[in-house]
Amino acid sequence: MIRDRAALHRAMQEILTWDFDRVIVGHGEAFETGGKQRLAEIVSSVER
Repeated sequence: MIRDRAALHRAMQEILTWDFDRVIVGHGEAFETGGKQRLAEIVSSVER
């Protein structure tokens, strides 16, 4: 489903520069606090 993993990685790195704590996803549970850290962990666990 992801055609350009490098582009996705760059985009996620940009998002992680933003100031946020809460993440609301389209499915599953929202991260009310610690969302930025959880997202960073997910991004770092995915291979490029």
